[in-house]
Amino acid sequence: MSWRAVLLRMFPEQRRSDANEYIKRFSHVLEDCIALLNPVLEQRRAMREDERPNDVLTLIMSQVTEEEPDPRTIVGTYLLLEQVAQGTTSMTFVHVLYYLVAYPEYTEVLREEIRQVHGDGPISFASLGELRKLDSYLRETQRYSGFSNATMNRFAVQDYTFSNGVKIPKGELVAAVANPIHMDPNVYEDAKEFKPWRFLERTNAEGLGKDSKKYAMVTPAEDFLAWGLGKHACPGRWYAAMLVKHLVVYILLQYDIKLPDSAKGKRPPNLSIMGSSLPNLSAKVLFRRREGLDWE
Repeated sequence: MSWRAVLLRMFPEQRRSDANEYIKRFSHVLEDCIALLNPVLEQRRAMREDERPNDVLTLIMSQVTEEEPDPRTIVGTYLLLEQVAQGTTSMTFVHVLYYLVAYPEYTEVLREEIRQVHGDGPISFASLGELRKLDSYLRETQRYSGFSNATMNRFAVQDYTFSNGVKIPKGELVAAVANPIHMDPNVYEDAKEFKPWRFLERTNAEGLGKDSKKYAMVTPAEDFLAWGLGKHACPGRWYAAMLVKHLVVYILLQYDIKLPDSAKGKRPPNLSIMGSSLPNLSAKVLFRRREGLDWE
């Protein structure tokens, strides 16, 4: 399937003609990327399979069955994955940013944790993993404002009947609804309240050690579906978590942030589009450079 067909399948049939015209406008971007990646593709084709780097590009190449695949298929798929990774990660960060300015009473608590962990030293991937309060804050953000209300979309490979008699015919598209689970008071105490230390408190209450990942931001669970679940859970969640943590630490160390007075202290409402919960696109956040620890 061509990269254009993959993109067009994301639109309703009645809108695909318009979408196709829109996609054509950006065909030069694809051609530029093909020019950049073609030498890499040729180099990897000349390698034995066990010599190729273990990365996304190699994975895409391994899934293409044609003897001489169209580079547009490989590069288009690569760009599509890149867009998905950057888009969802940036939206998660904006959700976090809106909670930081809507609940300023937690900001200094996070800054103090950052100071205790890092002191005057540089920020590292290892030290980011020690920010347990920040990790809990981010997981709670995902619970409260997860990217997708429906997740784990799958086609039934055979007829299936649940214990309550509900039947799913073969070929039917099914999904798990994340938001009703995340907001279920039988699953989460005070489910409709934003409680940033919720998961850290769970960890401590169960006597789990500081190295436990049971309630870590990146850990999927039946009652936490922000990443999906099972072997097909989001494979890029560790990258996304580290990137968002880097951004939050940088913002907290370098800037004082707040909502404009016109917002009256209320978090900008989310936008619901095609089953996705998106951060408000028109809201404003004020930044002021602060004195203190510089980013290193």
